[in-house]
Amino acid sequence: MYQIRYHMVFCIKYRQRLLTVEERCVYLKQVIKGIAECYWFEMEEMGTDGDHVHLFVGAAPKYSPSRVMQIPFDKLRDLSKVSRLRLPDTVPGRCLSNSRNP
Repeated sequence: MYQIRYHMVFCIKYRQRLLTVEERCVYLKQVIKGIAECYWFEMEEMGTDGDHVHLFVGAAPKYSPSRVMQIPFDKLRDLSKVSRLRLPDTVPGRCLSNSRNP
């Protein structure tokens, strides 16, 4: 039996306040929950402060703390490269990638 929990904070590039719209937060939460399910992480909590995301994650001891931190970051970065992590069409605004506003 184990109970290892990590508090992670991810900042948006240039600390842009992109997570002030509820639909964006819901979309991001869905993406992160999908990543957590793939790696058997337990998503305890997720919150945003507009320009960064707080995650409280439980993971098996087979993952080192650095790997637990690296997996979501790498997957989100890969997603942003492939799909530019565009938000749903109903949400106007920028994408959460390195590209500039179209």
